Amino acid sequence: MNMKWKEIESNKVKVFQLEDEPEVFYLIKIRGDKYMIVFDDGWGQKTGELKFITKKGLFDIYGIEV
Repeated sequence: MNMKWKEIESNKVKVFQLEDEPEVFYLIKIRGDKYMIVFDDGWGQKTGELKFITKKGLFDIYGIEV
């Protein structure tokens, strides 16, 4: 199979870092009030972990308003 992928610009991804720690997560808006979080950290403990969350859940758990 010879598929040719191209990169497109998107305003649906935001990146958040936990203070000065080597831990970040990528917040991806899926649709409406649905978001997906992809975790990455310097220790490899949570790297690749996924969480699906709503806007309210994002604020309640992480204190982030979108």
